[in-house]
Amino acid sequence: MHFSLLTTLALLSASAMAEPIPQASHDLDKRADNWCRVVENSNCRKGPGVQYDEVKVEGKGYISPDKRFGVRCTKEGSNVNGDKTWDYIPGWNCWVSAYLTRTAGSQKYCETGLPECRKD
Repeated sequence: MHFSLLTTLALLSASAMAEPIPQASHDLDKRADNWCRVVENSNCRKGPGVQYDEVKVEGKGYISPDKRFGVRCTKEGSNVNGDKTWDYIPGWNCWVSAYLTRTAGSQKYCETGLPECRKD
């Protein structure tokens, strides 16, 4: 009986010092991707620009408008019809021009709230 009382007190002390759940949830939200789609068949590239090689996406040389994907961050790259922003898609490890992306709904600006990518 004495041993279980000490064990219970130790567990209660340890749990009281643990970090609260809301903070952990907040950190996960900061890393969340925006869900996006493309408006037409679009090439996904190894870097943020048309000079980079194309990447096959699910066996195809392009992303089709029926595919929904997560965008993690953005980076300035080559100009596509006046837009120099490129979106990084971590699930396929490639980049697509922001000129061609929309939110998973029908809104423009899939990039809203996304940070700048730290590296290619």
